[in-house]
Amino acid sequence: MTTLEDQRLSMRLRSMLCSIIVAALALSYPVNEARGQAHDFCVHPTLGDLRVPNSFATTFLADLRALHAAVPSLTPAETQWLERERNSGDLHRWIRATGTREYAIHASRNDINNLVTALRQAQRATERTDASRQWMMVAYFLVAPEPAEQLARLIRDGLLRRDVLPLEWRLAARPDDDVNQIARSIIFARSRITRDLVGCTLPAVLGVGPLIQ
Repeated sequence: MTTLEDQRLSMRLRSMLCSIIVAALALSYPVNEARGQAHDFCVHPTLGDLRVPNSFATTFLADLRALHAAVPSLTPAETQWLERERNSGDLHRWIRATGTREYAIHASRNDINNLVTALRQAQRATERTDASRQWMMVAYFLVAPEPAEQLARLIRDGLLRRDVLPLEWRLAARPDDDVNQIARSIIFARSRITRDLVGCTLPAVLGVGPLIQ
């Protein structure tokens, strides 16, 4: 059983990791457009002005809810089987389970639920510290590569239509691309959103100017 101290340690470690991710992404943010052309990095083509956190969250939540509705659900029996494999104590059994349709569905839905929860909590936060923490959690979930791989597997196996992905998640992938290229397209788009979140949304939450003007 997880103790309260274990939970606190887990949260401290996650908070530390979020801070590391934020710092790394901030350092990688491009300084300006080539040839000095002006460009507003904080205006996203589909998510709008990222300097307005509540509007950004509302738009992104709509995309995620549409995606969640399109991802298949596991039956109770499938959920129980996956839990048995996870808790079997046999690493090889669990590794084999992560290559199944059931795991791809579980991982995809779990990722979407995590993002939705963090975005909702960011919208509800009344203090800057709490709001900043929730937006860092959004960044933390967005940079994880596995959800992209699992969504791509569902598309490959005909369990999910590509056109239900948020628009920018599918722009870099051609209709005939294999599962790896689809996953790379999703990872690239999620990384760009994370970068812009760090450069524009978090500074707005903290009451400072964007990292890039």
